[in-house]
Amino acid sequence: MASAQVPATPGVELSRLRQSQEIQLRALPTTVFPAVALWAYFYLVTGSATCIYWAVVMHTWQAYRIVRSRQHEWRSAELSTLVSAERRAVVQVIGFAAWWGAAPWIMVPWDDPLHLSVMVLMLAGVMAGSTASLALTRVAGTCFIITLGLLLAAWLAQHSTITHTVLAISAIVLSSTLCMLQRNLPRRWVALIQAQTHQEQLTQTLSTQKSELECLHQERSRLFAATSHDLRQPLYALRMQVQALEGVMQSNSQSRALQRMSAMLQSLSSTLDSVLNLYQIEQPDSSPPVRLNAQDVLFECGVMWHDLAVSRGLDFRMSGRNVDLVAQPVALRRALNNLIDNALKYTRQGGLLLAVRLRTRGDAVVARFEVWDTGDGIAQVDQHRVFQGKASDLPAAS
Repeated sequence: MASAQVPATPGVELSRLRQSQEIQLRALPTTVFPAVALWAYFYLVTGSATCIYWAVVMHTWQAYRIVRSRQHEWRSAELSTLVSAERRAVVQVIGFAAWWGAAPWIMVPWDDPLHLSVMVLMLAGVMAGSTASLALTRVAGTCFIITLGLLLAAWLAQHSTITHTVLAISAIVLSSTLCMLQRNLPRRWVALIQAQTHQEQLTQTLSTQKSELECLHQERSRLFAATSHDLRQPLYALRMQVQALEGVMQSNSQSRALQRMSAMLQSLSSTLDSVLNLYQIEQPDSSPPVRLNAQDVLFECGVMWHDLAVSRGLDFRMSGRNVDLVAQPVALRRALNNLIDNALKYTRQGGLLLAVRLRTRGDAVVARFEVWDTGDGIAQVDQHRVFQGKASDLPAAS
C-alpha cells in the first residue's frame, strides 16, 4: 500500500513501514492517558456504569494493539509481509477511531454545555494527535480522522440547536484540514527517508572506494618496492662490469664505445633513482621492516662491487656479523650501495672495508653498517653540511 505520491524504491518503502510501526508503537502508550482522563471525568460527574464499559473495551483494544504491534512480522525483511501487516493495521485503526467516536454517545446522556465542551475538546485533541502518530501511513491516518470526525459531527448534529450545528460543521472542517495535512506528511516523510537512504548509499560507496584505493595503494607500494630491488641491483652489476671492461680494453674505438655505454647506464640509473626517490618522498614508510641477516645483506652488496675494486688495484675487505636485525631491506641495500659507490669513486689507492658491528644502546643491541675507505674524504668545512643528521642504527632482532 503506497503511502505517498513520491516514488519509493523497495528499500525506501521497507524503511517507511518499519518506521511507521515504530512511531505508532511509541504513540500507543500516550493514547492511554486521554482515554483514562475522558472516562474518569465523566464517571465522576455522572456516575454511569457505561463509562466503565467504554473504558474496559478501550483499554483492552489498546493492550491488544500494543501486543500485536510487537509481533515478529514487523521485524520481517519481506516487503510483502509488512504491506499485509499495514493493511490489517488500517482495519484496527478504523475500529479504534469508531470506539473513540462512540464516547459521546455513551458518556454524555444529556445536554450540558460544560460536558459538551470537554467531550469536543478531548476528541479534537485525539484527532490532532493521530496526525503525528500516523504520519507515515496516509490511509490509516485519513481513515482514523474521517471516522472519528464524522461520528463526532453526527452526535453534534442530532441536536437541533444552533450551537450544536456550528460545532458539527466545525468538526467537519477540522477533520478536512487534518486530512489535507495527513496527505502531505507522508510525502515529506518518504522524501526524507529517500534522502537518508541516498546518503547511506553514498557513504557505503565511499567506503568501498576507500577500501579499493587502499588496496591499490598497497599494490603500488609492493610494485615500487620490487622495482627498486629488482632493477637497481642489475644496473649496479652492469655498471661495474662496464667499468671493469674499461680497464681491459686497449682499443680507442672499444674504449669510446664502453664510455658511451657507461654514460647511458649512468643516465638510466639516474632516471630510475629519480622516479623511485620521488615515490619515497610521497611514501617514506611504504616498505615495512622485516627480519634480515646482517652478514647476508653485507656480502650481497659487497660481492657486486668486489671485482670493480680489484680491477682498480684496491683492497676490498668485508667483515660481517651473523646476527638477525629488523630493517627495511630496500632502503638498507640502497644506502649501502650508494656508500660503496661513493667510496670507489673517490678512492685512488688503498682499499675499502665493509663491516657490521654491534653496539649497546641502553638495554638494546643495535647493528651498525660501516663503509671505510682510504680516499681523500670530505673537506672539514663541508662536513657539518653533509652530516646534518644523526647516524641511524638498526635494532638487532632477539
